[in-house]
Formats: sequence, structure tokens, C-alpha cells
Amino acid sequence: MRVAGRPAGIAYASEMTPMASRATEIMDGYYRRTGQPRDHELDGQFYYHRQLLRRLLADLEAILEDEEVPPEITVRVIRAMVYGSPDPGEAEQRMRHHDEMVKLLARVPPAVITFPNGQGLPRRT
Repeated sequence: MRVAGRPAGIAYASEMTPMASRATEIMDGYYRRTGQPRDHELDGQFYYHRQLLRRLLADLEAILEDEEVPPEITVRVIRAMVYGSPDPGEAEQRMRHHDEMVKLLARVPPAVITFPNGQGLPRRT
């Protein structure tokens, strides 16, 4: 959104238009799909970091809008930032792969998991 007297690309989260809700929707979708707790269930530090990321993505969205980037490109950029891929199909595939890895690692005892350098994960006591 352009503000009189302010150069293009300078926007604040408090001035976001409804367009900015796309970043929040993408991010909230990611948290739902990965089973992340909702905002009110977080400790203070994690909540702060989540809100910081939310604000950065909203500001990125506003900057792209100021630069007259088409909305579909803006969504692709934000999706790439959140999911690691701008393409919905690839993002979905990445999420499935993540879920498979979580399930696999849950079945393996911690002492068996090793890194390429040969070191194992610390034992839980």
C-alpha cells in the first residue's frame, strides 16, 4: 500500500491492507499442517519469534505490493519462504516427506541415530 510522503516499499504491519492476510493464512496453514501449537499455547519466547516471523512476512507482502508485484507472484514468494517451495504441489510433497521423516525417526532409538560425521545423538536420561 502506498502512503503519501513515504517511498515505495516502506510499510508497517499496522498499516497492512486485507491483502496482507495472505501471508498470515499461508503461515497459519503451515503451523496447522505441522501440528504446531496455537499462539495461546506457546511459551513467551517462541510466541515472540512466531510474531516476528508473521510481521516480517506481512511487511514483505506489503513491500511486494508497493513494488506492484502481481498477487500470484507474492503468494509464490511467501509460500517459498514458509514451505521452501513456491509451487503448491512441491510444498505438499515437502510436507509429506517431513511427516514421513518424523514418523521414521520416532521409531528409531536415539542411540542408533548418527550424523554423517559418525557422532550419535545424546542419550536421553
